[in-house]
Amino acid sequence: MVNNQSTVLTTDQVCTRYGWSATTLWRKQRSKEPGALAFPLPDFEGNPNKWLISTLEAWEKENRQLKRDRQEALIKHTAA
Repeated sequence: MVNNQSTVLTTDQVCTRYGWSATTLWRKQRSKEPGALAFPLPDFEGNPNKWLISTLEAWEKENRQLKRDRQEALIKHTAA
């Protein structure tokens, strides 16, 4: 079994994972949208850039929690 800490994805693999273009990935990394979590910068810069899978999984988890928190706040606001 491969350890997630040692597994990396290249820019193309990250784009495939999320169904994004390279331009969308670049925009997501620089997102200043309120309530949005900017996509993490690469763990290893170069050509191609590389991300640890653990970094992506942590971002996914935090992003899901932010969405849940926003949904709960909206439900409480509309129920009040």
